[in-house]
Amino acid sequence: MNKNLYMIMCHKNLDQVLLLSKTMLTADSDVVVHVDSSVSDDKYMSFLNEAKNIPNFYVTDERMHGVLDTRSLVDIVFIMLSHVKKKDLTYKNYCLLSGQDFPIKPVNEINKNLLENYPTLHIDCTPYDTSNWICPKFKSTPWLLKFRKSTLRKLKSKNPVRKLLEKAIPKLQNFLELLKQTSYDKLTRIGVSLYGGSAWWILPDTAIDFIYNEYINSSKTVKYLLETRTPEETFFQTMIMRSPYKNDVHINPVHQVEQTCKTWAYFSDKNKPFTGHPYVFTINEFDKLRDSSFWFARKFDIQQDHEIIELIQKHLIN
Repeated sequence: MNKNLYMIMCHKNLDQVLLLSKTMLTADSDVVVHVDSSVSDDKYMSFLNEAKNIPNFYVTDERMHGVLDTRSLVDIVFIMLSHVKKKDLTYKNYCLLSGQDFPIKPVNEINKNLLENYPTLHIDCTPYDTSNWICPKFKSTPWLLKFRKSTLRKLKSKNPVRKLLEKAIPKLQNFLELLKQTSYDKLTRIGVSLYGGSAWWILPDTAIDFIYNEYINSSKTVKYLLETRTPEETFFQTMIMRSPYKNDVHINPVHQVEQTCKTWAYFSDKNKPFTGHPYVFTINEFDKLRDSSFWFARKFDIQQDHEIIELIQKHLIN
């Protein structure tokens, strides 16, 4: 099929997700959406019924809860891929978006660029180095990560047991590193070179098929990569650099922080404190969006500022 597929993972604001989905649906593109299991069944069913009336718009029946820094966000991608594969649908390019993204360039132009320049890989990819931001993603121990996320987070911040554990965990982690039990050690022992980058990418069918088959076969590489901290920012980069298409990937300098994908995640602004999470775009940032070279931006929230989406629709994508 000479079309592109936009895969949207979302966890709230289904009205906004519906608007995004309709915007991305064209003669050259289909859409598949995964609705997080944290969304109520009533809202999910309402969204599903709406989708059934729209051609080439698919919603996965399998749902799970996506949590940052866990394999769940990678697994959700494969839920969406499996959904369209079961329908025998194939595409030239696969683009991953969040439900809080929105295009800031005309969708027809994006589709045309992707199809005319197939099989270009649009993925932010930086090599692992002990001195860059990717290192901590792999210098972790799987069971300790699970403990942090399950047991520790259930305890209140002022709980004395939590305070004691918070002091003990870094020391325990250092000890485990000495024993070479981290994700880095497991992966390098089997000869895997490590990479990281933005969680948002656009990949051609050949690359997607390679990664999908590796995931389905559950190799040691896949198993260990899914045990790392923040696998959504390392799994696809590392896997693509193990594929026959690695020479087609643009590799960033080791210490580059700026992301080189097609989605602008609004993390930094000289007038705002850094929070570690993207800011929400508002009408005040319209000029920045207009002047940007990115194809998509995140994040938007129509409950916080609906006017920015209206401006984008009127002046940037139509």
